[in-house]
Amino acid sequence: MKASDAMDITEELNAINCTEDFNAAEIMERLKKTLGIRTDVKLSKLLGIESNTLSTWKARNSLNFRRIITVGRKYGLDLNILFSNVDISRSYHKSMVAIPREYQYQYVNNRNKDSFINEMPRYNFPYIGNHNTRAFQVLDFSLFSTDKGTSYAIGEWVGHTEDILNGEIYILVNRTHGVFIGRVDINNNIPGTLFLINEDAGEMPYKTKIYISDIVEIWKVYSVVFSRHFVKKEGASAS
Repeated sequence: MKASDAMDITEELNAINCTEDFNAAEIMERLKKTLGIRTDVKLSKLLGIESNTLSTWKARNSLNFRRIITVGRKYGLDLNILFSNVDISRSYHKSMVAIPREYQYQYVNNRNKDSFINEMPRYNFPYIGNHNTRAFQVLDFSLFSTDKGTSYAIGEWVGHTEDILNGEIYILVNRTHGVFIGRVDINNNIPGTLFLINEDAGEMPYKTKIYISDIVEIWKVYSVVFSRHFVKKEGASAS
């Protein structure tokens, strides 16, 4: 991406599936409705993309979240409603354990220790899924928050690697390298491995190879909380 790009963003963020029933076309329609835009052509111009790019997003059910969030922040949109179509004032998942970025490597070896988990901060997040959930700080998303470090990917527990679905977004805890978040790409010709795709890393997506035997914990991402305005802190925090 050139320095002259209209989007004043110096770092990229991972493309993260914001709801379990993620639908790019619906997000685009909500964005148009919120901004009072009638056509895809006008929306494309606002986003700084070609019309065929917008059509490709809908066809692939994939988005450039960097651009969407930049526009959302510029016009003061509620990003949780935009991506999840949920009014967060209605209900909250209380006291969800949240793993800050600086503790995620320690989390690998201490995830089953009550003494460690009890030291982690707990937050009230918008309630969308069931109770078997956990939040992981997403460093890149903090670029779009009022306060750095207040963006979290919310994951639902997945019990077995066999339950990982190709093309979905996951938080994977690797026994050697820590916590990874991205879209899963399974190549059946390479047994025992999977790839995590960062779809919004500049012009070309890149893949991270992960050995399935090294995966010790799995969370399927179904929501992202972007700002301190959408999170009510509760209880002690890690220090």
